[in-house]
Amino acid sequence: METACKVYTKLMLQRGYGYPLWEPEPNEAGEVLIGDVGYILDGGFYRLFNATLAADHPVNARYGVPDGYQPFAYPEALIHRRPRVLEPKPLCSKNVTAFSVEASTDLGFSNPGASGGVRFKCSDEQAAILVLKRPGNREVLHPCRDLTQYILSNHQSWYMFARDVFRLEIEEDDIIFVSGSIKTAEWALAAATHKAREGELSFGGEFGPLAKATFSVSATREMTMSLEHRTGPHSSALTTGSEEPAYDQCVFLHYYKLKRRKILPPKVIRAAGERPHSPHRSPRGSPDAKGGTYSEAENIPSAHSHAIEICVPSILYDSVSP
Repeated sequence: METACKVYTKLMLQRGYGYPLWEPEPNEAGEVLIGDVGYILDGGFYRLFNATLAADHPVNARYGVPDGYQPFAYPEALIHRRPRVLEPKPLCSKNVTAFSVEASTDLGFSNPGASGGVRFKCSDEQAAILVLKRPGNREVLHPCRDLTQYILSNHQSWYMFARDVFRLEIEEDDIIFVSGSIKTAEWALAAATHKAREGELSFGGEFGPLAKATFSVSATREMTMSLEHRTGPHSSALTTGSEEPAYDQCVFLHYYKLKRRKILPPKVIRAAGERPHSPHRSPRGSPDAKGGTYSEAENIPSAHSHAIEICVPSILYDSVSP
């Protein structure tokens, strides 16, 4: 049986906003940053170091950096920020329909402290739901040739750093370079792993350090839906009074990932969410370090990325528009 984390990732990935994290909250290393090199485990991202910051930067001082480290420098113009790419309301997998208990067509949360009552109707055996109390804001590093070459040149040293310094049991293609994120301040999420068809989920309560925002299961017939849910951030991380909350909860991640081909030189593929946009291609035929060629950037659906290529999954086509 698939875990709730795997079901949530699989279904929410289809929405096209990026790689969904089952654990959006920052860990002891801090919040996710552009340039982070790390890995994803059990739905959470773990930083090894940040490849855009100096070796003596406080972010990198915690664990150090690989031997021969040189940070990646990029023009600030390549960083693009777009607020409210996700509104404060439910975002569901494609097989789930959300509606208000009050039968209103507006599923947004006008009161920052309250979620209202929302019900979710499932049309398949599995389901995934993300509820945002506050907007989701996107920050992304647009693709460039220098970054592709930087990853090709340094990925092996990143992998050895993970194995030798962190003593991680990890594969080379588990190492990723973070190129963007969608972050919010408060959230709740849930996944039904099986027997969700014809069932309903209810979400209610209020966000906040003393509140209980919870999911529950109901059905018109006897059923045993398996449901797991999480909320965040933890009460200790929430602000009080009129303070603006920290938008450090990463609900979707954008990243570059290296997968080597056995015969041909590596190929860079920039995969997007499953949305009906025309693919945008960058120039092809740039030389690699071994004299072969690789495709600098090519958009394909995430579900069709090949295990023999450098994959850059989960960036929307419209996220690279001027």
